[in-house]
Amino acid sequence: MSVAFTSFGDRFRRMRRALHSHLKPKATEAYQPLRMLRAKNTVLGILDDPHSFQNHVRT
Repeated sequence: MSVAFTSFGDRFRRMRRALHSHLKPKATEAYQPLRMLRAKNTVLGILDDPHSFQNHVRT
């Protein structure tokens, strides 16, 4: 179900339209509080346990 591997046609256009609706600048502004929360949790996790920083970054 990847857009990259879908052949051109009606299904491709529908998938692309759905993808673009979530990546517009106005839509991405809505994700900013969630991104800040994730970044904060990652930094706090690294400060609490610096030896497993790779696990914190993966999340």
